[in-house]
Amino acid sequence: MGEILAGRRSITADTGLRLSRFFGTSDGFWIGLQADYDVAKARASLGDALDRIAPFTQHAA
Repeated sequence: MGEILAGRRSITADTGLRLSRFFGTSDGFWIGLQADYDVAKARASLGDALDRIAPFTQHAA
């Protein structure tokens, strides 16, 4: 658990299910928190690169 708290280890599905059982939360709660954290980290590391990506637009033929 210490490695998870220190940010050196992610919450796996197995760990998430065990934490959910222990704390009485939904099965997806801990995995959802991990996904939110992963997205925030990726967004921060990408920086302005995301702003330079033009969204796809479909043109009528």
